[in-house]
Amino acid sequence: MKYVRNLLIALIFAALICGGASIFYYSNEYRYSYTDISVNEPTAYSEDNDDLAEFFKRVLKSSKEEEDLSTIYQREPQFYVITHIGGKNQRTYDIYITSVMTRSAYIHDKKADKLYKMNSSAFISFFGREEITPYAYTYSQPCEMTLSRGDVSIAAKATICDWNYIVSDGSFVKVTSLPDGGEVTGSVSGEAKDFTISLPYTPSSIKAKVYTEKDEIIFEGDVSDNLLPCANVDGTVFYEVTAVWNVNTTKDFYGTAKYVFIIENDVPVKVSAENVSCYQGEFMRIFAENANEEDVYTAACPELGYEATFFATENGKISLLPIPCDAVPGIYTINITENGNTRPLEIEVKEQSFDRGTLSISMTRTPEAEAELEVMISPFRTYVSEFDYIGGTFTAPVEGKITTSFGLHRYTNGSSEFTIHNGQDIAARGNPAIRAAQDGVVVYVGHLEIPGKTVVIDHGMNILSYHYHMKNIDVEVGQVVSQGDKLGNMGTTGYSTGDHLHFTVMINGVSTNPVTLYDVDPSAEIIK
Repeated sequence: MKYVRNLLIALIFAALICGGASIFYYSNEYRYSYTDISVNEPTAYSEDNDDLAEFFKRVLKSSKEEEDLSTIYQREPQFYVITHIGGKNQRTYDIYITSVMTRSAYIHDKKADKLYKMNSSAFISFFGREEITPYAYTYSQPCEMTLSRGDVSIAAKATICDWNYIVSDGSFVKVTSLPDGGEVTGSVSGEAKDFTISLPYTPSSIKAKVYTEKDEIIFEGDVSDNLLPCANVDGTVFYEVTAVWNVNTTKDFYGTAKYVFIIENDVPVKVSAENVSCYQGEFMRIFAENANEEDVYTAACPELGYEATFFATENGKISLLPIPCDAVPGIYTINITENGNTRPLEIEVKEQSFDRGTLSISMTRTPEAEAELEVMISPFRTYVSEFDYIGGTFTAPVEGKITTSFGLHRYTNGSSEFTIHNGQDIAARGNPAIRAAQDGVVVYVGHLEIPGKTVVIDHGMNILSYHYHMKNIDVEVGQVVSQGDKLGNMGTTGYSTGDHLHFTVMINGVSTNPVTLYDVDPSAEIIK
């Protein structure tokens, strides 16, 4: 109240200098933000303003004197008007209105330091005066709503309302349009925390709808404890909040008001791996939660020999980290680069128990054949898909017997050194159809000496599937295929000992066990 007294002194002093009459309206500090409106129209009355002075004399004469001003504050008055009568009738009055509905108001004669309670007729007369009426009805429009979180506060006026407020004769006036309503924009950053809803007077209920630009509903329903859930998504979020004040015999208003906040969320990016460890020949997913679509992310590990690209998902970006079959078990550091800034992520590579076997074959893999195969495979080691993964798990490209498992350490023709089988051999009789394991685009069709007739499909997210030794090919480069579409038939072309499909999956240019893709949707977001 010290602030109020000092402000009143300044206002009275200003009025003494200007002469005439001034009316100042203040929202009560208990229930409203502290604002003021001043009116100074000397042409509306004489310099001495005898009419207004006489009016107050009549009001005071008909009013009952009260004892203690402090009791008024305990009732939390809706507002008060400071009326200064200038000139020779200099006088200052504070008028406290505790309820328009019950016509309850008090006058504080500051010069005499006396408090009076208005009677009903004086109340009606006072609020009917031209100088007072524009400021008499605090509830003639819905109040502002404020959303706050930390040091951020965003205030909005109602955009739509069905509002009713009482006037001095006891009747209610209906308001259906608002002059100054509108959507309010703001921005927040940091970890998502609930907004606190603040209103000068407590509503009977609050409902809210929170949704994104894509109309994804984040929250819809009743708001409890004035806490509005904050969307943990990056970008523009819409908050539509509707407050309802029910009819109440002790209130001077009732109705509904809707507020709209458009808030830009800047949520920190959180980089995490689905696991802290991964076996040789398998892959792990790294998720950059809340990453923007335009942000560029990569995951690189020189020791593993590749750099992985991140692809957009609904709530961020995701990358697949394949672990080579011959990676030495131990701790590796993955460097996650975001728009030029790098952060480390440690993972553990665990030893896989691969099968061991031998192969006897009369055919020879000549240097020329090896070079031909390298020319075909080499571009795909650094290949970057132009589209995201469609989603879903792989299906086996053909039914049959697994004759050679992925990662097999194979000794060929009695050699003391083994080679690692980078795919899965599936054998069957009758040259069955080979089908696409997942949706994608055919990026290679050819006949090479070692793999024979070959089809390569890009499935998105740098996942490529290779189909070797086919008898015939029924697709062409650029053709879009769906999961289950026929690619050709099983055969024994190339470096082969019998009808079978050599099925290889490469992720970021690294051979990966196809079985892992039968069980896991590589594009699925990580659930912690």
